[in-house]
Amino acid sequence: MSDTIHSRLDVQQLATLFAVLALGASHNLELSPDDQIAEDYCESARNCLVKGNFMTHSTLAGVQTLVNLT
Repeated sequence: MSDTIHSRLDVQQLATLFAVLALGASHNLELSPDDQIAEDYCESARNCLVKGNFMTHSTLAGVQTLVNLT
């Protein structure tokens, strides 16, 4: 596997991690309702999908990210 394809996979897997963190932050009762951290994690997940060229090189991790963000 070439380094370029491998890095796209890594970035899309990182997007999944950020999406899960966003879900956790949005349902965390210890954070205030207006805390911005969940939105920051969502934005990071979206940026990772863009960096990983999700529209042309879709992976299971990318699809999982989209499902978690919706």
